[in-house]
Amino acid sequence: MLLKFLSAETSQVAGVLLYGEQPERGGGEEADQSAKVNNDDVEMLVSELFKELAGSKEERVKVIKLLKLIIREGNKQSLWSIPEPAVPMIIPEVKGRFTPQRFDVSTRQREKGWREVFFRMLESQGQLDSDGRLGLLLYSAICDGGLLATSLLNAFIRHPAELMSLNSQVYLHLRPVWSGHEGAESRMWFPSPVTQALVAKTIASGEWFSPPDNKRKHTSYVFRLITKFFKQAGLEKSNGPRNISELLNATSLIYDLQLEPFVADFLKHKYLNHSLKPSALVRLSQDSPAKIHTLQCLDRTNIGVDSLEESEDLPAVEQQSSEEGYVIPGFQTEWSKPQKHDYLKYTLSQIKEACGDQEAHLYRLLAEWIDSELHGKAALSANSARYYFNTLSRNLFPAIQGQSLAELSALDFEELYLEALYQLNSDGMQRKVAKMLMRFHRFLVNKYGLPDIDYREVLGAHDAPVPVDADLIYFDEYQKILKGLESSGLEKIYPGLVKVARLLVIVAFKCGLRRNEVLRARLADFQLYGSEPELLVRAHPGRRLKTPNAQRRIPLHALLSEDEIAELTAWYRKRLSDKGEVGRLEQGEETDNSDWASSRSSKPLDGYMFSIPEVNQHVVSQDLIMPYIHQVMRRVTGDESIRFHHFRHSFATWTLLRLLNLDYSKAPLDKLFVQRRETQCWIERSQRDVLVLLTEQHTRKKLFLLARLLGHSYPTISLEHYVHCLDWISAQRVRAITASDFQLVVKATGLPQASAYRNGDGDVDCLLNYQLRKLKLLNLEVPSLPETNGDTLEVFDEVTERLELCWRYLYVISRFNLDPKQMAQTYEIQPELAAQWVAAAQKLCNQQEVGRFRFSKHPEQTDKLLWAPAKPTESSEMALASDWVKNLMRLDRDYRLEVLDIYQCYGWGKRYHFVFNNAEELKQLYSLMDELGLTRDDIVCTLLMGELVTTREEAANRRYWKQALKSGWKRGMKTYKFARMKNMGDHGLLAVNIQNKERNRASEAFRFVMAMAHILTE
Repeated sequence: MLLKFLSAETSQVAGVLLYGEQPERGGGEEADQSAKVNNDDVEMLVSELFKELAGSKEERVKVIKLLKLIIREGNKQSLWSIPEPAVPMIIPEVKGRFTPQRFDVSTRQREKGWREVFFRMLESQGQLDSDGRLGLLLYSAICDGGLLATSLLNAFIRHPAELMSLNSQVYLHLRPVWSGHEGAESRMWFPSPVTQALVAKTIASGEWFSPPDNKRKHTSYVFRLITKFFKQAGLEKSNGPRNISELLNATSLIYDLQLEPFVADFLKHKYLNHSLKPSALVRLSQDSPAKIHTLQCLDRTNIGVDSLEESEDLPAVEQQSSEEGYVIPGFQTEWSKPQKHDYLKYTLSQIKEACGDQEAHLYRLLAEWIDSELHGKAALSANSARYYFNTLSRNLFPAIQGQSLAELSALDFEELYLEALYQLNSDGMQRKVAKMLMRFHRFLVNKYGLPDIDYREVLGAHDAPVPVDADLIYFDEYQKILKGLESSGLEKIYPGLVKVARLLVIVAFKCGLRRNEVLRARLADFQLYGSEPELLVRAHPGRRLKTPNAQRRIPLHALLSEDEIAELTAWYRKRLSDKGEVGRLEQGEETDNSDWASSRSSKPLDGYMFSIPEVNQHVVSQDLIMPYIHQVMRRVTGDESIRFHHFRHSFATWTLLRLLNLDYSKAPLDKLFVQRRETQCWIERSQRDVLVLLTEQHTRKKLFLLARLLGHSYPTISLEHYVHCLDWISAQRVRAITASDFQLVVKATGLPQASAYRNGDGDVDCLLNYQLRKLKLLNLEVPSLPETNGDTLEVFDEVTERLELCWRYLYVISRFNLDPKQMAQTYEIQPELAAQWVAAAQKLCNQQEVGRFRFSKHPEQTDKLLWAPAKPTESSEMALASDWVKNLMRLDRDYRLEVLDIYQCYGWGKRYHFVFNNAEELKQLYSLMDELGLTRDDIVCTLLMGELVTTREEAANRRYWKQALKSGWKRGMKTYKFARMKNMGDHGLLAVNIQNKERNRASEAFRFVMAMAHILTE
């Protein structure tokens, strides 16, 4: 088959490959050598095949695959040793941005006619009815406002009839749908002057869009209004747009020709992008941060953030099932990958043996699924496999409680999975668990034939867009954070920690490094000699990179100021002096970086850059330093949701603004930074430093430069997840190319020309402000955050400071094994008081197995507990803790102990906060609730009884507790029955949970408050 395509010369090579035929060449040893097929011969054969099969791509691939199989078989039989040829890939042709069809003469003439009709009807809006005026507004939003996608237009018509304002700049907050997912994106739309005038006029007149309930018909609704507008304007049907796609394609050509491709694609909704969230907009519109509760600044210490394991305290491992699900214990930090793998395999086998003859038990099936995932091309690592098992065990077991999975129907599985997903409190965690559930259930279907489910309907969360926390740090806030770290409390542990914290913030904000990339950077990665210092981000045995693209060079000379480089160099010298290598830098000696991406380096520089041997930190622990950095960040910004990763978001956004060299004297940028002039001046001042990185001033190179600095494979990733200024950039670009003539805006406002010229003073912005005043729309809605009661802050500051001091002291001495007496002196705590705190914490730690109080495990010593109680993870939980601690600490000590003893007596571990045997015990709960400021609506009750209870006994139990609860009784109260047990007590048991009503689940903060109140009181 091959031979018919080949020339005479290459046919000889093919004959050797296919049939072992030897070509007739000269005799002797030289002939034997020449008869051997080598790599050059194969390349010649492949080249000939490409020529002969140039017109048939599919046939070419088939023939090359056949040739590859022949060579592979010959290599196996030792007939030859030839590298296999690469099989070509058929890449589909990508449609270009500009095609001949887009420049069709008739379409261009018709599009020009649409614009002429639009400009003419601005002055004759009175001739249009309500639908016609709405159609005029929609066409203005397209051709003059830059909404070039049906998803954006649909979001516009669903927008409430209101305008928002940011530093006197009017905008609308759109929430377009992305791939069927609502709420996946949030973007600010700054309408052009003409469109803004039409929007304001429409809102004031009471006319607004009334889209049909069926969202699939929204696009038809939009096009119908636009068609009515053209019809009422006198445009013949044959000259109007045939459909919405033709209208958008014809209009977008003007934007494609005049705007940068990424801006035009943003307007056409070709990729996701997230505008700043309200808290960041509030900080942009005011000079000083809004006060927040100091307790909300306390950051929960995340254990194991760099691994795949979620930072959640795991319950104690037991051989039998617990109510929270069986979990596989953590690995020892010094274990190698094979050791972890062997330990995991052994644990899985033990789990299967413990299940006995229960073939369809959840744990057995989970263990078998994980065992199957440890093999194959896409095998899970030991850490990931353990995380998968523990996550599904914790989320599925409470709902199954030992029931056999073989007994469940498809509907039962769907309800089970939905209940597990609803219990999760974040979109990101829902996506992660949904993906695990989909893989697990497909395993059950394929291996055991269990009923299949509707994956998209039930587990659709796994393919939803990744949620983005769109927040920024402004430059003036960055400077305040650096200053605030000097009095953050780190100096009390060790003065060098302040310097480390400052450098971490500098490198993260100015260079965009991830937390683990900067924390575990080595001395060898910093090339601080010469005129162009740089930082090498590369993998090494102590740190893996997130993706291969994360390997990169960071040009410190272009991103850091001279003072910041000097501060970094001073610390570098200090670290070298710790290792006795300072002479190398002073002599200008360079390390060999010819293979800079390699994980190997010279031994003297293998140490970590941010290491403090004086406090036994060979690399500064994020558990030690990050809570202080977060605390300062939140105090400076007034935003309790701000975190270290937002430095990376800030770097991406500010770097793109500096690369584009925008004009900050024109709207909307001229008004956005009114309260942040330092940030604007820094952007303009540092533009030249960043632009030196570009050899050519092309937009495409700028985007790829940004992606390379962030460690992304393509700019789209950077634009979708980290850049939050595209709405500003696109608004300025659109305004520069669209109609903003003063006379045209006067027509759009519908104001009398005399009044418009007199009050507008020839300026478009003045005219628009006058229109807003005239229409009584000047008091626009502005982004805002819930205000904090200042009086409460003053009363609670002392309690908060004491609580924070106690928790931090207990955490530091137990986490890093420091001397309690020495640290008490460092924290300026009286020795007797510090000893009382330690004794009380140790006493509660000993009750860990009871479950009333929860303490985190030591990340490196799994058999050891930290003395600081585990903190809540959510800001809403910290708000609850704030109120409860305040109320408790206001009580006198003796009465406070009586209240806390109620929890000691009736508190329960695991699933419930309290369990009561009778009504008399329940009355004591009410006194505790009164002191905490709780009402009956703040508790959720569950009746506990045995599985063998009779119907009569169950009804009697419900009557008894209904009478005991009185107003606290709720219809549909849950009942939980324990397997193989009779009635529990005389009336069953009543379990009570203190509820977080915002999250609709039991509060995490309650146990934390009880533990800290015990420690502070004793």
